[in-house]
Amino acid sequence: MPGIATIVLVDYKGQRSHSRLEVKDKKAVEGVVSFLKGHSDAKVISASYSEPVAVPEDNTDPGKSDRVAQKLVGLYKTQPTDTSLSKAVRFSIPAPRDEDIDKDQEMDSDVAEDLKDMLQTATGKKLRFYGGYLTSKRPHSLKNKMTGV
Repeated sequence: MPGIATIVLVDYKGQRSHSRLEVKDKKAVEGVVSFLKGHSDAKVISASYSEPVAVPEDNTDPGKSDRVAQKLVGLYKTQPTDTSLSKAVRFSIPAPRDEDIDKDQEMDSDVAEDLKDMLQTATGKKLRFYGGYLTSKRPHSLKNKMTGV
């Protein structure tokens, strides 16, 4: 079954890059890794394969932050243990709903709690909330028509 290969590389300065490619099967990931090892000065540090998952039909809704370039970012930290230090966990919600953003363009408290619960379930780690904010990147296609007088 076709899936997505994700290969993570790191350069000599510690900067990471992710290469993603649709591949025909899990075995094809090895070929992609081998190619990158032979053609990149960066070090391959991980490779993964994921198959598509059927998602029930969903709809888009209009809102103040209805573009995927706008993201509601939640910041969390793992609880330190005797054997590990705390690590930052960041998760973004693209095109967040208006009710999830408070008047200061920060993450609503209920959303922060729901997101924390989801992340703890997904990662198996205890998390502490460190804030959330709305961010925006320049969209790929900008409106270029002026309608003023």
